[in-house]
Amino acid sequence: MDRLLEEPALRKPLAGRRVALLAHPASVTTDLVHSLDALAGVDGI
Repeated sequence: MDRLLEEPALRKPLAGRRVALLAHPASVTTDLVHSLDALAGVDGI
């Protein structure tokens, strides 16, 4: 998740597409932000 958030080249194939996330409540980034919240804050996904 952290690499996806940090590297725009990894997000490029997802641009304009619907993305599903199957995550556990403990699925957090290194900054302790839940993965769903982290993805929701990224433009283009």
